[in-house]
Amino acid sequence: HSIPGLLGFSALVSLGLLAIFPATPFWSLFFWTFMGTLSHGVFDLLNSYGAKLLWPLVKKRITVNFVMVTDPLILSAFMIAFLFRQQHYVEFAAFFISAIYLCWRWSAKQKVAKLLKQDLGKDAEQILVLPAMYKPFSWDFVIETKDRFITGTAPFGKNTLVVREILKKEVHPCIDVAEESALGDVFREFTPCYHVTRTWQENQQVIEFADLRYYVKDSFMHTGTAVLDQEGELVEAIFQPYSKKKVIKIA
Repeated sequence: HSIPGLLGFSALVSLGLLAIFPATPFWSLFFWTFMGTLSHGVFDLLNSYGAKLLWPLVKKRITVNFVMVTDPLILSAFMIAFLFRQQHYVEFAAFFISAIYLCWRWSAKQKVAKLLKQDLGKDAEQILVLPAMYKPFSWDFVIETKDRFITGTAPFGKNTLVVREILKKEVHPCIDVAEESALGDVFREFTPCYHVTRTWQENQQVIEFADLRYYVKDSFMHTGTAVLDQEGELVEAIFQPYSKKKVIKIA
């Protein structure tokens, strides 16, 4: 999802299209293919996952947390525009509706952020407001203070905040070992806010990571686990994106 990656991908797709449409100039195919891939990359900046669009100049993942990964209103607008593409005004209407919708979402996000600062964020080091999973017009939030995280939601149509969990930050040498491992690198790159806990299980220390941005079915969507022995040496580390059942071995 970086500019160099999009350029390379567009060139490969354009070469394939050139074999199908040999009469069309390559640079014309490349331009429109790149515009399509670039629009995809720019839209990824609007959701809560973000993208490293400016890599390698800027290595940080960029996001503005405006919309869900697949926004129903924007997707519907452009699907209708595609189905009725013979009518050129429909395409303009899709862009116009999407622009108005994004402005409304920006205003709604600012309202939630202001409410958070007033009610819960007096000691906040970071306040994150992002679209709620599977609730198109509601917002989730994560507030980070010196010693804890506060997670919750701001329901659509209500001027209220619902606190979901208050998570105390833990400090321990074994947590430091886990955070300095490859699994810690994954979470630092993957999310701007994660929580870490430590427990003992069968003579092993288990360090659990949780990405605090996405909460589905009473648990956080993206998690990770590092297992340390009694001496605090790393035995195993796994990343569990989307589900506890999906396991990616890191170390």
